[in-house]
Amino acid sequence: MDWNAKCIVFDVTNACNMNCRHCYKKTSRINNIDEKSIYKFLLMIGDYIDINNIVISGGEPLLYPEIKNMLLYLNGKYNIRLNTNGVLLDKYLDVFYKMTKFKIQVSLDGYDNDTYYNVRNNNSFDKVIYNSVLCNRMGLNIVLRATLTNNTIDDYRKFFIISEKTNIPLKIKPMLNMETVSAADLHIGKERLMKWYNDLSYSDKSNYIEGDIFNDKYQCSLLKEVPTMSTLYIDEKGEMYPCIGLQNDMFKLGNIKDTDYKSIGENLLKVTGFVKSILNEKKCINCGFRNDIGDGTCIAACFYGREDCFNKTIQGE
Repeated sequence: MDWNAKCIVFDVTNACNMNCRHCYKKTSRINNIDEKSIYKFLLMIGDYIDINNIVISGGEPLLYPEIKNMLLYLNGKYNIRLNTNGVLLDKYLDVFYKMTKFKIQVSLDGYDNDTYYNVRNNNSFDKVIYNSVLCNRMGLNIVLRATLTNNTIDDYRKFFIISEKTNIPLKIKPMLNMETVSAADLHIGKERLMKWYNDLSYSDKSNYIEGDIFNDKYQCSLLKEVPTMSTLYIDEKGEMYPCIGLQNDMFKLGNIKDTDYKSIGENLLKVTGFVKSILNEKKCINCGFRNDIGDGTCIAACFYGREDCFNKTIQGE
């Protein structure tokens, strides 16, 4: 089966220098993806589809032992975005300065030290801002990505002030569907969230929004005639999934160490068939939560945010 991917995300390591409350990567065992397997995989995939966009993430990718070699090897071949918490940016300025078609995205989950600590259990807010400004003044392409929580939504405009003062672009995305994890108090309720979207969408600050889950024109690209992964997600072990929100064995597409374009397509065919069967369930069709998420096709939102309901649906309960 033919398939396509708009972007490939590599979580190159699960090592991190923070202990964020909402993190799904917490583990005592550190895994680093094999560097050469990445290069081999990209060469193989490049024979079949055009891969222009690559995201390097983690964990904290700047803790990946081969991060310098990887960035320089991929330099100029792809549009590369580095997702980082920003604490170590000043240690890699010499490498960043050599990069082309390169963007740095810094996670900023608070607008001051207190709100930042509330999410990340870390007092690095000032360091992150300092490093981000340093990169910006060097002429590097850098953007702040703020995760809006229940504790910051009332004062969300404080994020705008940071962006305006530092002259660094910023995007805000709400923290969604966190009732089933330890950070449930950070979750923003639906009514409050919809009000925030509406208020911001009709203001001169609408450019700060990263996507809109209540956009009824959205449809999961996996359901197209030629399945297209908006994000082909690859974790620190090399395991592949069709979406960053579908990290589970039932959605696994194989491992980059021993796969090819055809076998990925065969596994994707099984996954898309499974997804369609769930979406066609009467219980799923009539679900109010599903109908609030785009046109009701975001299976990842249901899998992540309503796991109990999801499991009951696939079990026919």
